[in-house]
Amino acid sequence: MEIRNLPVELTESETLARGEELARVVDEYKREEAAEKARAKLAREGLAAKRQRMETLAQAVETRTEHRDVQCTWTYAHATLTAKLRRVDTGAEVESRAMSFEERQERLPGMGDDDAPETH
Repeated sequence: MEIRNLPVELTESETLARGEELARVVDEYKREEAAEKARAKLAREGLAAKRQRMETLAQAVETRTEHRDVQCTWTYAHATLTAKLRRVDTGAEVESRAMSFEERQERLPGMGDDDAPETH
């Protein structure tokens, strides 16, 4: 006697059982596929963040500088009507512009800082 794998007609209950199993497997497949896509997206985002950090670090090493918050103050030259923003740590000029109308107004002696024009 020999056994072979051949087509056999399903009964009504077997067909129903296969249909239920198919629905369950399709659902599982969709959930696993969605989870895999979410994991892949997280992995891509993680790689993108690491690439950005690598580029930032490489530029810092190459230029021996990096951007940081630095305290600055405005100074006003009434003779030239110029406002200058200078770094407190080095005194280097960061920005220079014409003084605004409010900044050009001279304070009268005895006026406190409360009456000073608001600056940047």
